[in-house]
Formats: sequence, structure tokens, C-alpha cells
Amino acid sequence: MKYHGSRGGYTLIELALSMLLLLLVVGVPVRFMASVGHAQRELDATTTLNARATRTLERLTLRLRGANDATLTPAAPTPPGPLFVETLVVDYEVATGYSPGTPGTGGTPPTPPGPLFDTPERVELVPSPSDPTNGVDDDGDGLVDESRIVWSQGGPVIVLCENVPRAAAGEIPGNGVDDNGNTYVDEPGFLMVREQGLLRVLLTLSDVDADGNRITATAEQAIALRCRP
Repeated sequence: MKYHGSRGGYTLIELALSMLLLLLVVGVPVRFMASVGHAQRELDATTTLNARATRTLERLTLRLRGANDATLTPAAPTPPGPLFVETLVVDYEVATGYSPGTPGTGGTPPTPPGPLFDTPERVELVPSPSDPTNGVDDDGDGLVDESRIVWSQGGPVIVLCENVPRAAAGEIPGNGVDDNGNTYVDEPGFLMVREQGLLRVLLTLSDVDADGNRITATAEQAIALRCRP
């Protein structure tokens, strides 16, 4: 009588199917974890960028909220003209006190009462030195023609913020259309809007996360200007 024992091995087809099944079982969780890791890195980078945008507007508000309305240029629009004036640079003075005026004595004419002002200040958007406006990513950081926001007061320039893109979030530069629907046509990444007694500041920041994906953050602040010291 012949004895038939159990089969001692697997065929090549069975081995191939087993390996395929193993790859499927292991591969799905790996891809899922990679996707989760990517999403977390993007979230972390976006959170950091949003915090930078918020801090920038806080610093701008701190410097601009003391600006005297009458000294800020461009001047506020007057009826029946436009309701607002867009600008990338503002000059202004901050009142430091009040003078009661002096009477005229001898050959010296009298001075009228009025506010005393500090050295004029300026906030403006300027091209980044490492990435001039030429349509090329000169500094290799993934952003083209980025700018920076600077402040000065008759001395060294202080950089308030980097990574300001050419166009605001949702805008297509140079097409003559208000793409993001917020009233301002071809809005740049940083825009100051002069209104009656008010300066509205709109900011977009752009960066690249650890995976090379573009991320953006936006912030907006309305700053009330002082009418008198």
C-alpha cells in the first residue's frame, strides 16, 4: 500500500500570491501613516505661518495706532471722491505732547498752540534683497518675487516681516479682476487701505512646508487713527 503524505512545499504561484497579500496588508497602513504624517506637517507649518501673520499685524498696529490722522499720507479720500485709497507705503507722525503756544516777544513771532510730533515714520512694502522682482525664484526657497514689510524712522530700516507674495491669497496678479472678492483689484500680498479715520491693513504670507508644498496665511486689521494728540 502506498502512503501519500502531506505536501512538503508551495508552488511559485502560491508564494507570489502570499507575497502580494503581505504587501497589501503592510502597504495600506504604511501609506495611511505617510498620509497622516504629511497632513500633520502641513498643519504645523500652516499654524506657524498664521501665527507669523498675526504677530506682524500686532507689530504694525502697535506702530500705527498712534499715528495722527492729519499727518498720515496718503491723505484720506474726501467726498464725492472714492471711498478709499490703496497704498503700499504710508508716512505718518505720532504726537508726543501738546504745546500751548508762545507769545511773540521782540522780533520773535508767536507760535500757535498745537500738537508736538516725533520724527516722521514710514511703513512700506519693498522687494526682498535676495529675491528681486524679475519672475525668478532667485533665493531658491520656492517663492517667486517675494517682498518684505519694513519700518523706519529717520534711521536704520527694521524688517517687520518676510515672505510676502506678489499677490494676495486668491488673487491672480495683473488680470484686472478682484479674484478673491474683497473689493481690491489685483491685490498684492500686503496692502494698506486709507479710509476716513481708519487704516485697513491686509496681509498674505506664503511659505513652503517640509514636503515642498506651498502654504499661505492671511490676516486683516483695521487701525483707528488719532484725530488729535
